[in-house]
Amino acid sequence: MRPTTRTARRTHGFTESVIRGMTRLANEHGAINLAQGFPNFPCPDVLKDAAARAIRDDVNQYAITWGAARLRNALAAKYQDWYGMAVDPMTQVTVTCGATEAMAASLLGIVNPGDEVVVFEPFYENYGPDAILCDAKPVFVPMPAEGPIDLDRLAKAFSAKTRAIIVCTPNNPTGRVLSRTELSAIAELCQRHDAFAVTDEIYEHIYYEGEHIPIATASPAGASARSSRLPMSPTRSARCTTSSPWAPQRRCRRRSRWEWKRWATITTKGWRAITAGGVTSCATGS
Repeated sequence: MRPTTRTARRTHGFTESVIRGMTRLANEHGAINLAQGFPNFPCPDVLKDAAARAIRDDVNQYAITWGAARLRNALAAKYQDWYGMAVDPMTQVTVTCGATEAMAASLLGIVNPGDEVVVFEPFYENYGPDAILCDAKPVFVPMPAEGPIDLDRLAKAFSAKTRAIIVCTPNNPTGRVLSRTELSAIAELCQRHDAFAVTDEIYEHIYYEGEHIPIATASPAGASARSSRLPMSPTRSARCTTSSPWAPQRRCRRRSRWEWKRWATITTKGWRAITAGGVTSCATGS
C-alpha cells in the first residue's frame, strides 16, 4: 500500500515552524507569546488613505513582474540617501511578495543541486530548508552572541562546492551587528570562491548599538564578488536587489530571480499604499 503522504523526499526532514508552534501553544495555554512579533500601533493614516484611494481609483491591475516602477524608484533613492549606493531601479531591484519568497527566489535562481550554502547558526528557520529545496547542502557555522566571528572557522566552511552564504545582520535571533571587518572578510571569501552573499537585512534600522553596514559597501578592493540583498519592511514586503559593486552579470542573475517569482504577483494598489508616505516610509523595506 502506498503511503498517504507522498511529498518530495527533500521535504521529509521539515518540521512545523517553531514560530507557529510556539504561537499555537501560547494560544492554547493563555501564555504571553514572545515567539512572534505583533504591531501594537495602528497603520499610519497616510498609508491607509493611499490604499483606499487606489481601490476607489480602480488601480487593480497586476504590478509588473519585478515590482512597480514607483516603488523601485523609491527604494533606489533610499539606498542612495542612506548608504550612498548607486542602484539602478530598472536593472538592480526586484520586489517580491515577502521575505520568504525573496530568499527562496534568490537561492533557487543561483544555487544548483549539489552546491553548498553557508549558514550562520542559530538562524531564522527558513534558511536551512531553502537550501535543501535547492537540493543543496547547508553548511553551518556558529554565530557568537558576543565577540567576533571565528573567521578561520568560517574560511574552512567554504569549499569548491560553496555557491552562497546567507548573511543576516543585524542578526536574527542573536541581535549581533556585523562589523565592517567581518563583512569585508565575508566579501573576500565570496570573491575567492566565486560565491554569492545573500543578505537578509530586515532589521537594518532596529539595533541597540553599532552601525548597520550593507555588505555591498564593505567589499574588498577590486572584488568582483556578487551579492543579493533582501531587506524587508515590517509588513514583510521584500525588496531583492543585486548590489552594483558585486554584480558584473546582474542582468543574468536578476533574470533567474524573475523566472522563479513569475507565479507570485500583487496588484499595484499595494505598491501605491506602500510608497504613499514617500521614500522615508520605505526606510525599512519596500
